[in-house]
Amino acid sequence: MNEINSQRRKSLKGTKKGDKVVVSWLDNTGDKNSAEAAIG
Repeated sequence: MNEINSQRRKSLKGTKKGDKVVVSWLDNTGDKNSAEAAIG
């Protein structure tokens, strides 16, 4: 699991401990990836 850059940190309303968050992205060079984390 990748550590989220502190400058990219966002708050999520309505989440609780143990919920999973998945973020997927496609950048301007065509590379894509995703990361999953549990709310702790």
